[in-house]
Amino acid sequence: RPERILGPDFTGGRLVVRGEGVSFGGIRRSAGALRLEARDSRLSSCVVERGGVVVGDGADAARSRVDHLEVTGGAIGITLDHGGRPRSNDRVRVDHCFIHDLGFTTRENGHEALRCFPGLESDPVETGILFEWILMERVDWEGEGEAPSIKRPGVTMRYCSLVDSPISAITMRRTWGTVIEHCYVKDSREIRVHGDGNTVRGCVLDGPRVLLRVASGDGYLEDPAPTGIHAAARDTTVSDNDFRGGAGFSIGTGYTDDTLPCLRTRGARNSLAPTLGPYERETTVGAGVPRLDPATRLLTVDDLRSHFIGPLARL
Repeated sequence: RPERILGPDFTGGRLVVRGEGVSFGGIRRSAGALRLEARDSRLSSCVVERGGVVVGDGADAARSRVDHLEVTGGAIGITLDHGGRPRSNDRVRVDHCFIHDLGFTTRENGHEALRCFPGLESDPVETGILFEWILMERVDWEGEGEAPSIKRPGVTMRYCSLVDSPISAITMRRTWGTVIEHCYVKDSREIRVHGDGNTVRGCVLDGPRVLLRVASGDGYLEDPAPTGIHAAARDTTVSDNDFRGGAGFSIGTGYTDDTLPCLRTRGARNSLAPTLGPYERETTVGAGVPRLDPATRLLTVDDLRSHFIGPLARL
């Protein structure tokens, strides 16, 4: 039955929210995982220190909302994992969260600040997963550097910021039909596009090391490979992106030694013409004056704090 649960502080172990129609929040969680395994539910207004947040992971968390969280000091941020049940995370919304200063100490994979995975051929074309109004700050680690790692189809990420994370990237890894829009990347690594039919539009890239990369790959999505594949980008749209402070734009360069070309990249009104690498085909991308959404900006803690309730409002 629908419930609202408000708790104090919890330390260590795992705290699991299960059921249907549950509203849970108002806690400070230290040194342990906070897991949402409930559908049509809400996890809100929590501080998670030296831990992480997991949504789904084999349990049905469809149509749930995760909002107004601060996650810091742990090895992961917020993870959506369907655990082999492809519809279990459909239409999950994650919004108004602050992920920062994660405590990465190893080179092992799987320590992203924000991720949804894996991408399976059995996935629906449109999952409806939404990330919006999320600030990721100082989320570098010594591994692959995927801060948001998107490995499911039909994801939308908008009005998010990646800041002061020079080896981290907003990454579309094994995905199709995903949209990154109105995001701001400053003094971080890149927005990197793999997969089919994805879109990057209305974003601001700011800083001499920041890059928008439409990447070549070591395979294509239909290849029988695990989620580790870096699929070459095909049918990508890149429009209305603004490059500032020496940021770059490339099409047809690989992340590692990838040599399969990206195909049919289209776009217009980018403030910088792209540099074409050796592994691109049929590119038609124009430069011009971007049409930016006025709400596109570099988020700050103060922007998010005005929306926080419970423990976050007092930070």
